[in-house]
Amino acid sequence: MCNLGKPSIFKNLEQLLSTANKDVRRDVLQVLEAAVFSVDPYRCVMDYLRLEDGDWLVVGDKRFFLGGYENIFVVGGGKAAHSMAKAVVDVLGDRVCGWLNGSVDTKMGGVTCVQAGHPIPDPRGEEGAKKILEIVEGAGEKDLVLCLLSGGGSAMMPLPEKGLSLGDKVETTKLLLACGANINEINAVRKHLSRVKGGKLARAAYPATVVGLILSDVIGDPLDGIASGPTAPDTTTFEDATKVLEKYNILSKVPKTVRRFLEEKRGETPKPGDKVFERVYNVVVGNNEKALDGAERKARELGYNTVVLTAYLDGEAREAPEKLFGLVRGVKLGRGPVRKPAMIIAGGETTV
Repeated sequence: MCNLGKPSIFKNLEQLLSTANKDVRRDVLQVLEAAVFSVDPYRCVMDYLRLEDGDWLVVGDKRFFLGGYENIFVVGGGKAAHSMAKAVVDVLGDRVCGWLNGSVDTKMGGVTCVQAGHPIPDPRGEEGAKKILEIVEGAGEKDLVLCLLSGGGSAMMPLPEKGLSLGDKVETTKLLLACGANINEINAVRKHLSRVKGGKLARAAYPATVVGLILSDVIGDPLDGIASGPTAPDTTTFEDATKVLEKYNILSKVPKTVRRFLEEKRGETPKPGDKVFERVYNVVVGNNEKALDGAERKARELGYNTVVLTAYLDGEAREAPEKLFGLVRGVKLGRGPVRKPAMIIAGGETTV
């Protein structure tokens, strides 16, 4: 029998199971569903967050005595923001208050989540980001800030530097995408045009204690790349941002306000070793590897011999299967790393 959960994550489940090799397809879908469930945002936060002895908040391998804090604020953004916030509220209840930009409008106790634009930033996201910045700027040494970050956070927390408009940032980002700039190059530019990205949210919160709970959608989990790193040090500079625009011959095409801002170099992003990170603790609560672990467990449960090929599959989506065909042929001929019945599992981020 099919053990796929009801409701399934697959909206066209019957169609997917209506062709040849139905039993194998069912197994593959169960494995894929297990991978998705293993990185459920709510569960990921709950796995890392718990209360002990009433007043001790345990986050991963760190303990925080809540009796030593006057306020506990919850802020952040991303497509998983509301689910992550729900977990925090379920653990801490009415001790917390705050604001997040996410994919739905909802309120959980003292925590508000508003729907923000993605992938194109919108005014609601900008207004929400202003609220987030106001909260962390008002936090003091005896306050704790829980910052929840997930994929989409960069677009959903769009707060341009003073003198720039949201339209300036959007136009610049569109030019970068159109010319083929990679994500690291795009981040180098938009971190310097933002008031919250590139460690600037951590700087605004200093000297409060900041705990970043991060659901990674980036290969390798670089803290400065997930949601453009609001709580992580930035290693890029204004010069790097300008060089990216020059590399693709779009420096003259971006808005004049952007060119002027980059030339003036006002407010460099905080770098590794900056004192603003002395009281920042970032933890990745979920990532591609966790999804692969969930997939492998389910495959073994279904009776398959497994091999996790990689968590770093990238490149063009149409080319990715070619990287796997040789291994599949070897298994089929009995010369691969696992015996039949076998399931080869890989994860990463390919480009369509």
